[in-house]
Amino acid sequence: MRLPHHDDYRGGGLLLRFVTNPRKPGGAYDIAAHDAAMRLLFGDLSNNSGHHWNQFFDDHLGFYARSSSELAADLLRDGVPFFTGQSSGVYQSVYVVIPGTAHVVEVLGNWFLPHLPPHHVRFSSTDQFCSPKRRSLRARRGLRAPQSGAAATALINQLGVDYLPGGADLNKTTMAGAQPAAAIAFAVRYLGGSPIQQHRGPMADGPCTTLAWAEWPDNHEWHVVRYDTADWVTFDGLRPRVPYNISQLADYIESLRDLTHNTYDQWLDHREILRVGNLTTFAELLRADRVAFGVWSRPADGTCSLYVSLPGNGIAVELTSSVFDGAWLHRRCVANPFDLCAAD
Repeated sequence: MRLPHHDDYRGGGLLLRFVTNPRKPGGAYDIAAHDAAMRLLFGDLSNNSGHHWNQFFDDHLGFYARSSSELAADLLRDGVPFFTGQSSGVYQSVYVVIPGTAHVVEVLGNWFLPHLPPHHVRFSSTDQFCSPKRRSLRARRGLRAPQSGAAATALINQLGVDYLPGGADLNKTTMAGAQPAAAIAFAVRYLGGSPIQQHRGPMADGPCTTLAWAEWPDNHEWHVVRYDTADWVTFDGLRPRVPYNISQLADYIESLRDLTHNTYDQWLDHREILRVGNLTTFAELLRADRVAFGVWSRPADGTCSLYVSLPGNGIAVELTSSVFDGAWLHRRCVANPFDLCAAD
């Protein structure tokens, strides 16, 4: 499916692909097992208790769609679980799980909806990673945000619902990574990304969590996060029902992955896809540094792709292009058409 396109800071037009590959190797803990484990870990997203926020919530795509107020109203009407953050009475983003994917999406944008049930709202601030279950100051003091009228309108305008260019979140892929710095270093070295400084407070990049960011020329950003204080798998003794935290899952995937022999595992379907110019340029750089990568083509589309794994993280990235003119790469593309029915 293709997301809506906006002709302003919101960008858009991202393409989402949903795939199930049960014939591909997934090991004892495959995608179906992971989806079941995440349903248990996530619980009811509309209930502000339990494991909000947990490490795996940082594995999400952030984008602008339609009005978040309208979206939230529709989710409430249909009984779809979701939650939001709050700052001084204005809600920030809508977090919802796409069923069957074990992934949260963050629909970006500040919004307001009168009489939103409070259990949909959790305290959230990137400067407060040491307090994952803390409630907002307003909530703890029993204060109520203005529900309508001039006061609510003034509050919304003050906090930037109508963002100015350069003042809003951009489309982003947030990744829950065991080693954020290693992921961004790889992106800068091999994938055309540029590191950026997120300007967070010391608690947001130190004893409680670690962040590393990168951006691409089209302004899409990566936010790689290791949130140690949200490791509810360990803290709440959820094993074996949820067998892995983020670091352990990265180790599991890396032990399973074999791109050197062009083996397609189920976990490669959890990936970021980057469209690039000449694929040969990237392939030559990876090969020169002896970085393992897989090659698969889609002849009907006239494209070929390189698949790489961010070291120390088990996170897959696909580089795809219709230009792959190097002789050796062209041969590998022709020899390895992508086949959903194959066992590898």
